[in-house]
Amino acid sequence: MAEQTVKEKFMKDLEVGKKFMEPLHMLMDKYYEQYRNRWHGDDNEFQISDLYSYVETVVPILTNNRTRANVKAEYPDYLKHADGMRFILDHAYDTNNWDYKAQRIARMAEIYRSALAYTGYDEKANNGTGKLTIEEINPRWCYMDPAVTELEDSAFFIYAEPMRASKVKKMYPKKAKEIDESKDKGTFTGENKVNWWKSWLRQITNTFTNFVDKTMTRYNDTMLPELDEAEKRKNAVAFIHYWYRDDDDKWRVAYFADDVFLEDRENPFWHEKLPYDIYSPTEDILSALGIPMGEHIENLNFEKNVLLTTIIEHAKKSVNPPRVFNTSVYTGDKRDLVDGGNDNIIGIPNPDYIPMNAIFADLYPAPMPAFVNELPERFDSFIDKITGVNDSFRGMSEASSGKEVQLKQEAAYTRIKTKVDNFEKFVKCMSEKIIVNAMQFINTDTTFRVKGDYRQFEDVEDTPFEVEPIPTRPNAEGQMEYDKNEFFLYANPNEWTKLTGKGTHTMPDGTEMENSEMPAESHEKTEEGVKEAIRILQFTVEIEAGSSLATSRIAQREEALELFSAGAIDQQALLEVWDFPNYDEILQRMQEQAQLQAEREMMMAQQTQSAIQQPPQQPQGQVDIASYLNQLRQMFPEMANMTDEEIMQVLASMNQPAPM
Repeated sequence: MAEQTVKEKFMKDLEVGKKFMEPLHMLMDKYYEQYRNRWHGDDNEFQISDLYSYVETVVPILTNNRTRANVKAEYPDYLKHADGMRFILDHAYDTNNWDYKAQRIARMAEIYRSALAYTGYDEKANNGTGKLTIEEINPRWCYMDPAVTELEDSAFFIYAEPMRASKVKKMYPKKAKEIDESKDKGTFTGENKVNWWKSWLRQITNTFTNFVDKTMTRYNDTMLPELDEAEKRKNAVAFIHYWYRDDDDKWRVAYFADDVFLEDRENPFWHEKLPYDIYSPTEDILSALGIPMGEHIENLNFEKNVLLTTIIEHAKKSVNPPRVFNTSVYTGDKRDLVDGGNDNIIGIPNPDYIPMNAIFADLYPAPMPAFVNELPERFDSFIDKITGVNDSFRGMSEASSGKEVQLKQEAAYTRIKTKVDNFEKFVKCMSEKIIVNAMQFINTDTTFRVKGDYRQFEDVEDTPFEVEPIPTRPNAEGQMEYDKNEFFLYANPNEWTKLTGKGTHTMPDGTEMENSEMPAESHEKTEEGVKEAIRILQFTVEIEAGSSLATSRIAQREEALELFSAGAIDQQALLEVWDFPNYDEILQRMQEQAQLQAEREMMMAQQTQSAIQQPPQQPQGQVDIASYLNQLRQMFPEMANMTDEEIMQVLASMNQPAPM
């Protein structure tokens, strides 16, 4: 599209987005400061952030156990493709440090109300070999369509990413001169010598000026004020991603560096969707953004701080009460009356000397009501009811066993389960886009080091990928052993979109579709062929139920012991649950010992059988059973400590008649 047309459309959408988002941005700043335990109120000196306590309690529950996505194919011909894609998907999460990024996203969402993630492909990563990428997006730098409740239904989406000016100029060298000139003017804002980025973040600069002054006054030289956002970003420009819909209702994207137009292009992704996904812990039924928990606990938190400040001040007065003196009796300087370090002396004129008939009198505060000391805990209980976080959830309630702890925590998860469901939905949406990106961009045989046991593919034939085990070390016999937890997978998902074999599939609309017969050596794909391939190569992402719910390790171990005692699981499963060091070596030694024991028992049984078939010679007419049993004890050391009855039972179990 023409540059001027895109700029005009951008300005219109920006104005709509600013009206909707700027008040929310100010609230985001406010709750972030509360999370940092930096309050602006002057009515309380004691400060504690319940928002911080809540966030740091909930985030580990959501992220300690990775949400597991299982890939399934819609058609039987592509079940093996789905297995390979599942490993590629796990590899994408591993290489993007998802376990760490998930914590940041969950923390950001709990503080701000929502968080976003971008899924794409970086062709320059890994020395030019490329990489499926997952990036966290700060909603504080986004402007959204206020008219929708689902992000994908938006008419526009604006993300202003702070980026080094040198990096942007390297990406767009032909625009370098314009970018340098834009730092001295502001076309979008109409203000001279103030670039768009600084103007856009100016509200942050002025929001907490009073806080900095108060902090410096309270802590003197122990705490320095932080740089404002404009100062932090003085060497940066706003690299703006402007996503909008064209006349055909398809997504397009334009890029700006501050007010410099860089380029406009079609949606580069085959999935044809917005490459952003949003996670809202508590969804708002009237908006694409969620509901911030800070709104619910802010007033309670503030009132608790005021109450605790009152209690602290009362305690100080009780321990060191102020002193009053009668100015009618003593007319000198009150500083001369200071003693014991108590300089809190109040002068009161009392010409009648009643009831103050002395120079000094201690002014003790009135006793506080008994229930005041209980109020802070009551405030905490109110907050726990709102947030769903209680002692059982924190693992602090009394319990006699790990299983009881687990049961109490599962009961406390009732309120948190909704957040877990929303997080799993968020991961599911990302996974679906990562799968299509893998088929679009990974167009050469690529190595993926993935988690799993390579032996599951030993008897599988005609897979669209190759599996190679990872050697570890030779065993005692000199044979190479292989890692049973990881292996190499070689795949080219882009080739899967070349439907080379014949076959008919029933599409979701009920029509019959035949596979295309493109030659395998051809790398050319038409748009219609790609769409057809993606329709047939439909991979459904299913989230394992409760995969992200936290579990008690103690309870799991106790349950494993019970199952092992009942014979429901074997030794290997027990050691895996306990995560015992070097359990694979322990299992190997146990197997070797069990094999030796089985060989000894077999040899003993064979010798006993032979002895029974050829009993010792006895004089004709009588058989001495006692002598016979003694001879068996001498022949078989295992029977040395056995009683006569036990030996007879062994002989009877072999279905051989004992000699008489």
